[in-house]
Amino acid sequence: MSRATVPPSLTLSRRDLLGSGLGALVAATLPFGTRAARAASPPILTAATGLAHLLGSERAATRIWGYNGASPGPVLRCSQGETLSFRLANDLDRETSVHAHGIRLPNDQDGVPGLTQLSVVPGESFDYAFSCPDAGTFWYHPHIDSAEQVGRGLKGLLVVDDADPYPEDREMAWMVDDWLVGDDLAIQGGFDDLHTAAHGGRLGTLPTVNGLFAPSLPVTRGERLRLRLANGANARILSLAIQDAPVWVIALDGHPLERPRPLSDSAVYLGPGQRMDVILDIPGDAPDTGLAVVDAFDPNVPRPLAQFLPQGPKDKSASPRPAPSALPPNPLPALALDGARSLTLSLQGGAMGSMDGADLNGERLSFQDLVGKGFVWAVNGKIYRGEDGGFGPPIDSLRLGETVRYTLRNGTNWAHPIHLHGHAFKVLRRDRPGLGLNLWLDTILLAPGESVDIAFTADNPGKWMFHCHILSHQMTGMMGYILIS
Repeated sequence: MSRATVPPSLTLSRRDLLGSGLGALVAATLPFGTRAARAASPPILTAATGLAHLLGSERAATRIWGYNGASPGPVLRCSQGETLSFRLANDLDRETSVHAHGIRLPNDQDGVPGLTQLSVVPGESFDYAFSCPDAGTFWYHPHIDSAEQVGRGLKGLLVVDDADPYPEDREMAWMVDDWLVGDDLAIQGGFDDLHTAAHGGRLGTLPTVNGLFAPSLPVTRGERLRLRLANGANARILSLAIQDAPVWVIALDGHPLERPRPLSDSAVYLGPGQRMDVILDIPGDAPDTGLAVVDAFDPNVPRPLAQFLPQGPKDKSASPRPAPSALPPNPLPALALDGARSLTLSLQGGAMGSMDGADLNGERLSFQDLVGKGFVWAVNGKIYRGEDGGFGPPIDSLRLGETVRYTLRNGTNWAHPIHLHGHAFKVLRRDRPGLGLNLWLDTILLAPGESVDIAFTADNPGKWMFHCHILSHQMTGMMGYILIS
């Protein structure tokens, strides 16, 4: 996979961060350390242009598209089983929508123009309301012209609180992103660049946490933090590493692990769209110099994400806390695997691949002809959307209530985080060990050449998107839907 680094002119040292007062800015203005307050009435998300100070208030501002003037937008929050309501108001000069990524919601609330709703045109609004059956960390973003709209900043966290409070001392919720910006901090164009789409996707040059580069965050020695983390990047794959502190993974994609696993047990890779909840214990003798949080996807070039700055007296005699308890499972439908129908879905195409052509609108076209029409990816030799952006026949049609087992085969030279709307699936087999099997996810990252088996019960009727969450891959062919009726 190709990788991008921060240009030297955009590098900000830890001394620069502290000297500029950015740590205080973070603590004062962003929801790093406390839970967001619940709105007394349904909130309004206004999609509009705005300005973001990605490197702090003393550096040039970046013109973005955001919700309520910011990226990420406000944290949407409710308790498990409650109804979440909000209004999308469109102040952009183009159509948009909101998709609640990972929520098992009714199909007409899924936010996919051309499939589940009409797009929201400039000056208009749309009211969303849906029950949230699963506790966990989710997020929201547009599902139209996704590569550009998400890439310019339209995204936000969506948190469904556990029915019974989990015993952490404090919570932080992070939207991790990367921005493709120039030396002037302006967002670069080229969202429809086909060369980028045929490779690893649009990689940014400036990583941020909640819209800030390498923020310094005060923590208290001896406290137990729950860190909710979402990968909102267009294409970058993350691997979280936290220096000199015990860290346990307790949930992926909002769904609890059967038992918490130390993050050090194995590398955990988060593709775009994926989320992870971890428990982090700040040691009683944590150094004043801080604890670094990095993206270690490339272990030779770790990318800074944030710095924890321990506060309070040191206690070298403090005993380590016991391992955290498991979260209660979400109410997911049972799998009837005996006799379940099986289907293989082969991911094809991309640069240096072997795909020589695919079917588009019922016509077999060469790879070169497909490139001329803006497509470089296919599923099982077919492209399931037309040149006008509309949808063709479904990838698969399921009976309501049946269990299906899919084998996903990545026959390409590039990674693909595959996301299914409206459902969670169980990982039955995979080539890479990771955190093991029997995980419930809504997005699974397939390495080049990897094969995985997943299963889910089709208990939610409708037309459900099934696509790669590297957004330029999605827009250029690796995208379709599952019909459940």
